Amino acid sequence: MQTLFRYVRLEEFSGPYYVLLKILTELKDLKSRFEDFSPVLTEESLSNTLEVSIADSITNPVVGMKEILEREGLPSNLEIETVKENACHKLYAMTMELYETCFSLEQESETALNHVPMLRSAFLAHVSTESIHTQVAILQSQQNLDRHNYSGLNDWLSYLQILNIELTERLSDEQMVTSNVGDVEEGRNLLASLKSQYIPLAQYGIPEIDYSDKELKTPGTPILRHRFVVIVGEINMGKSMFCIWQTARLLAEKRKVVYMFGESTRAKIYAQILLAYIWVRYHKSLLMMHMIDDSECTEEIIKIKTMAMQEVNDLLYLTESYSYDNLYNELVADYEKAKFDAVFIDHSYALTGISTKDNGKSSIDKMSIFLRSFKRTYPVYVCVASHPSTDARNAVSKDKTVGEFITKGSSNLAAEADETFILKDNEALRKQDQLMLENKKRRDAPVIKYPIILRKRFNCCSFEYDASLQHVDVIENAEAESALAELDRAYGENENLYELEAY
Repeated sequence: MQTLFRYVRLEEFSGPYYVLLKILTELKDLKSRFEDFSPVLTEESLSNTLEVSIADSITNPVVGMKEILEREGLPSNLEIETVKENACHKLYAMTMELYETCFSLEQESETALNHVPMLRSAFLAHVSTESIHTQVAILQSQQNLDRHNYSGLNDWLSYLQILNIELTERLSDEQMVTSNVGDVEEGRNLLASLKSQYIPLAQYGIPEIDYSDKELKTPGTPILRHRFVVIVGEINMGKSMFCIWQTARLLAEKRKVVYMFGESTRAKIYAQILLAYIWVRYHKSLLMMHMIDDSECTEEIIKIKTMAMQEVNDLLYLTESYSYDNLYNELVADYEKAKFDAVFIDHSYALTGISTKDNGKSSIDKMSIFLRSFKRTYPVYVCVASHPSTDARNAVSKDKTVGEFITKGSSNLAAEADETFILKDNEALRKQDQLMLENKKRRDAPVIKYPIILRKRFNCCSFEYDASLQHVDVIENAEAESALAELDRAYGENENLYELEAY
């Protein structure tokens, strides 16, 4: 069944096929929970199961009983008792007939996998035929798929994009069947292919993230290939600056970077990345006026600027925007041209073609799936800047614990990510040009327990890590000052409100 569901998911079956496969799946789940349980589906046990569940099955929209009745020209209003009773009898009979057909086609377990190539070919042939009909319907009129209405040229391109990704995932040869690893040499080859994923493209410059203590077996998660990271923060909190800072760190390691700047301009983002690069590479603090006007620069600054541009220009690729509907293909096209190592999306609501029907949720969902598929297929680090969700914003404003799903528009962006961070500050930190970086999710390593305090370097478009700021008492003191500030905002400046009366 695992091989079957790789091509066609359970919820994509209908009628008796869904009913029978659902029962088999439940038996398989029982087997995984109880070692001594041996799942057997006899004709009698199937009949008994259907008798108690068939009424629920005919009303399940996945089964599609209403459509089955309509196709056969039969009454389909399941709210009418006689129609409902007939539907139950019909689905029961169809499922029992399918069961008998399956038994007449039985195969030995050892030889069943020999038929996988035939299944694969049949699947491709069916998808080819159906997709052509669907494309014609989209171009000529409209087609409803997964609760989304497709119509016209742009929707046709969007459909092709989704079809391409779905087929790529379902037809992946590496995962086509479940099999043992093989001999030792095959095992060595698998481990060798994994090695590149753990060679850092660069360090974040934040020891708590980069840290890897082999002796204590504590892994770190620096900037790695095949990794999808989301950085969340309010407007003007420093999301773009964080992305620019990490871009500079990658460039300093001679890595190729694509930066989608969305709401900024090409010239401004280039100047900001240069400023950050010069700080990271040469530890020189320049100003924006040095980027704009050479007459404001000393000879040394002009020399540093020139060297920085020579080192950066062949590694940095700037794009104003990708599109939600065609993101995967656009990234693949750019990768084929540039073979870049990392891509930054600044920010999640800055791509073109956002859906207005659901406040952008379907667009963010689509983007999340495309980025997950892209980082999985290509050896690239992906970082997306996002505004916070409403719940995350409320929690931050009240200095409460922020949940795991912190991204605006859709929780799927955080769910698909390998790692998520949130930037936040409070009154005490703002006074010292500092902010907190909290880790909310982290695959392949423990979530970082305490917030990380970073010093802002606005003129360099960077942050600076200072080990002396990371003590627990310093962090707790900053949080305590924030709590007192919140009391001041709530109750005003009347100090008597904080005093207890003596009796």
